[in-house]
Amino acid sequence: WLPFAKALWGEFLKDMRLEGGLVGPVPTPMQRKEIERQIAREFPSQVHEPKPSYRRGAAAAIARHQEREAAKANEAKGRQTGPKAGPQAGSTGGRFRRR
Repeated sequence: WLPFAKALWGEFLKDMRLEGGLVGPVPTPMQRKEIERQIAREFPSQVHEPKPSYRRGAAAAIARHQEREAAKANEAKGRQTGPKAGPQAGSTGGRFRRR
């Protein structure tokens, strides 16, 4: 746990630079611009990498992710996707029949 806690503390201090650190004074506008330039040159240390589903395999997880992204894009454009998208949706024509 110690290496993890140390890395987490370092990330916290790096993120607090613009506010003057944990207990330091607030930087002046010139110091703030210099800090912003330093941050822009740094490589991002926190990267989002989606994990595959181990139940269905990585290919299925990637396919589900792509389907969700396509559905979000279509919703943003005002299109419907899925079972309610076609002319057949809701066209049972009457009541349910008993068997």
